[in-house]
Amino acid sequence: LFQELGLQPTLFVCAGLAGGWNSWSRRAGFRGEVMGVRNLRELRGAGWDLQCHGWDHRSMAGREADDLDAELVRCLDWFADELSLRPDVLAYPFGDLDAVTVACSGHRFQRGLAVEPIAGDFSPELTVPRISCVDVMQRQWLLERVAIS
Repeated sequence: LFQELGLQPTLFVCAGLAGGWNSWSRRAGFRGEVMGVRNLRELRGAGWDLQCHGWDHRSMAGREADDLDAELVRCLDWFADELSLRPDVLAYPFGDLDAVTVACSGHRFQRGLAVEPIAGDFSPELTVPRISCVDVMQRQWLLERVAIS
């Protein structure tokens, strides 16, 4: 579908959870298997853009700079070792960020993304609307929202 529309999909990967189980949806009563390295390599081979979403989906806001920087380095090392790529975009888990998060990620990534709404005095250019992957799979939903010329 994406190729047909001329779009390159992006998947934000929690490096430390690849091939494991999600931890962020337990509160909602859902626990799902997270895509593994083999599947991520297949997506990359099919033209998907793979980017970073942290190590284990913990919020990055409120953390010490040393702790956060160590996580980001660990993520970049994993991407290089497992997928032979260097992501340049970081999507902040839960959209949570603060000045320390922005400073640390700014040393390692070209762009950082949060989801709306965003707290604090940060630029709206850092935010993107959240779109459910379940909805994106529905062709009509996507076609109604993408301007095709």
